[in-house]
Amino acid sequence: MTNMTILCLKSLSFLTIFTIFVLVIPDLSEATTLLDYLNSIVDIFSHCNLIIKITTKHIKLIPPHPVLIYLDDLQVPINHSEKFLFENVSFVRRLQIPKFCWTYIFPDMGANFRLSNLLNSPIFPPPSLSSYPIHLIWMVSGNQEKADEEMEKISEKVLSSKIYYLGSREFYFAQPSFKSVMHFYHLNLYYRQRTFVPGAFKKFGIITCDPKFTWECYKSIENATDKVALAFNKFSWVYSKWLNYEEDGVYTFNKKFIKMHKKHFQYIRNPDWMQVANESESLEEFMAYAILQEGLYNVTLSVKIYKKENFFFYGKIRMRYSPKHHQIVLVGSQSYSFLSCYGIKRENSYSVFANPFDMFIWGCILIVVFIFTLISVLVTQDCLVNLKMTIVTVAVVLEISINTRVVPSQIKYYFWLWIFSAMILTAFYKTIFTTEVILPYKRTPLWKHIYDLEEQGFQFLLPLKPDLQLAYDAYSKGTTVDSFYAFEFAQDIYDVAAYPGNFSRLVGYKKVANALVDGYPQNGGKTGNEVIPIWKELHYKLPFDLYSNLSRCEEKLAYLDKKENIKNIIPFLNDNKDGAVFMEGADGDFLLKQYGIQIDSTPRKNFVVNRMKFFMVLGIYKWWEDWFRMTRPNKLFPYYANWTRPKVGALERLDFGSKFTTTLKIWGICCGFCGVVGIMELAYEQWDYLRRVVKHASQIMTENS
Repeated sequence: MTNMTILCLKSLSFLTIFTIFVLVIPDLSEATTLLDYLNSIVDIFSHCNLIIKITTKHIKLIPPHPVLIYLDDLQVPINHSEKFLFENVSFVRRLQIPKFCWTYIFPDMGANFRLSNLLNSPIFPPPSLSSYPIHLIWMVSGNQEKADEEMEKISEKVLSSKIYYLGSREFYFAQPSFKSVMHFYHLNLYYRQRTFVPGAFKKFGIITCDPKFTWECYKSIENATDKVALAFNKFSWVYSKWLNYEEDGVYTFNKKFIKMHKKHFQYIRNPDWMQVANESESLEEFMAYAILQEGLYNVTLSVKIYKKENFFFYGKIRMRYSPKHHQIVLVGSQSYSFLSCYGIKRENSYSVFANPFDMFIWGCILIVVFIFTLISVLVTQDCLVNLKMTIVTVAVVLEISINTRVVPSQIKYYFWLWIFSAMILTAFYKTIFTTEVILPYKRTPLWKHIYDLEEQGFQFLLPLKPDLQLAYDAYSKGTTVDSFYAFEFAQDIYDVAAYPGNFSRLVGYKKVANALVDGYPQNGGKTGNEVIPIWKELHYKLPFDLYSNLSRCEEKLAYLDKKENIKNIIPFLNDNKDGAVFMEGADGDFLLKQYGIQIDSTPRKNFVVNRMKFFMVLGIYKWWEDWFRMTRPNKLFPYYANWTRPKVGALERLDFGSKFTTTLKIWGICCGFCGVVGIMELAYEQWDYLRRVVKHASQIMTENS
C-alpha cells in the first residue's frame, strides 16, 4: 500500500492517520467483495470531494483515492446551528475534470439514521450553500429482496422531509451485480408529483454501468438524474399569490388562479399573452404565469397543495444580501429621493450674451484687437487714427460697415484675414445665441444631497402607504397617524439610523434618518416627545395638498418619495402659472434596495432560475416591464388630479420676458453709447473746424500786417 493520508473525523475533529481499519468478518471473501465494491464506487466519483461515513471502526478500508473518513452513526441529536465543516476550506477545482461535486458514501449505515441529522449534519453543505451536485450513496445488499426492503425504508424517511430542504442533494443506492457491472438506483424526489407525467418515471430509476469505465459510468448517472429533474422540476413550482392558506403546510388555489388556469393554460399550449397580461393584476403575477406556463399545460390542479412537496416561487422580492444565496437574478433596484423649490437660483440673464463663446475665444478676440491697435500705434503715431483702428477692428466682429482706409497698408492683407475669421465667428455666435435665448434658464439649487436639507433645517412631506385604508381615513379627517410604519420606508429609516460605520455619505444619511425619527413618540426608544417632528404626512388621493404646501418656495420644505415617483411628480408640479420651479436631489442610493428573483433552495435543473435568465437575456422581461409601466402606471398625485399632460404652455414657462428685457436693456445701452460717441464726433468736428478757421484767420492777419 502506498502512503496515503486519510482524515478521520470523530466528534467533528480531524485526525491524520496512516493506518487501515480492520473489518471483523468471518468470511475473508465477503470482506474482499465489500472492499472491491466500495473501491469501485470511489473510482467512479474520484473527481468529487469524497467523504465516507462509517458507523464503526471495525472496517478495513484501502481507498484508491484521497478520501475523508467520518465516524458517526447519525443517531444522536445534533445542534442544527453548527456550521458546515468545510466552510473555511478552499477547494481547488481539479484540472483533469471540469465537474465539481460532493459525494458521500454510506457503506454500513442503512436506514439507521435520524432524518434531521441527515439534513443538518455539518458534513453536508446547507441547501442554500451549494449549487453543485451532492451525491448521497448507500451501499445495499446484492440480494434484491433485501435491497428493495432497505431502499423503501430509506426513501420513506427521505421523502417525508420538505423538498426544499434537500437542496441539490440526490440520493442513490449502489448494488453490486454479476458480470462486472454495477447497478445504481436513483431516488426520484419528485415521485409525489408522479401524476403529472404518467408512467414515464418510477420511484427508483436504475442505471447500469461497468465500473471499469469510471467517467462513462459517472456521466450515465448524471444524465439519468438530469432527465428526471428536467421532467419533474417544472411541475413542482407554485406561485405564492395563487394560494389560500388553509392550515399548517396546506394550501388551496384561489378562485382567480383556477379561472385563469382553466381559461388560458389547461388546454392551450401557447396562450394569448396579451390577454393574460390584461387580466393579470401586476407584472409579478404575469411573470409567474409566463415562467411556470409549461407546468400548467394539460394539468389537472390538485385540491390541496402541500408545502413540503413543492417549491414556492415568490416573484420579485427584496434582496437579503446573504453570501449563501447564489441563485439570484437581479431585476432592478429602488431608492428614495426628494424634490423642492426652495433656494433655486436661476442664472444671470446677462450671461446669455457671453455664453456662446468660452473664455478662451473671448480672450483670443481681445488679443487680436490689441495686436492691430499696437501695430497702428507703431506705424502712424496718430492717436485719432489709432482709436479709429481699434473701432474698426471691433466693428468687424459686430458686422458693422467700415472704412478700410484707416488700416495701414502694411497690414491690409492680415486685416482681410481677420475679416474672414470674424464672419465665421459671428455666424456661430448668432446661432448659439438664438438657441440660448429660447432655452429655459439654467437653475442651481442651494442644496444637492438630502443631508444638505437636514443641515439647513428643512421640513419633509412624506407620503402614506397608498393601500392602507386606515391611514387614508385618518389623514382625510385631519388626524395625525399613530404609527411611523404608515410610511413604506419606515423600517429602512430605522435601519439607516442605526448605521454603525463612519463613511461620510452614509453618516449624512444617518443624520437625516435620526432627524426623521426624532420627535415621534414611538421612535424605537429615542426620547423624542419634546422634539417637534420635522415631517408631515400626505396622501396620494389628495393631490392638491402637495402643491399648496410645496409651492411656498420661501419656506424650507421638501417632498420625499421613491426616485421613480419623484420623476413622475416633478412635471405635474412644474405645470403651474406661478413660476415655481421644482428640482430633484442628486442622491442615487438613499434607502437603496435591490430586487430580484432569489431562490434559497438549489434543486438540480432549477426550472424557474433558468427560465428567468432566459427572459432577462432576451429582453422579454424588460419589454413586459415597460408595457406594464405604460398601461398600469402608479397611482400618484397626478393620477388623482386627472393630470395627463402639461396644461401651461411651454412658452409660458420659459420666461422669455426677462431675457428679451435684458436684450432691450443692452440694446438701449449700446444706442446710448453710440449717441454719446456721435455727439463726441460732432463736437470734435466742430472744434476741429473752429481750430482751422482760427488758424486760417491768423494767417490772413499775418499776411496783411
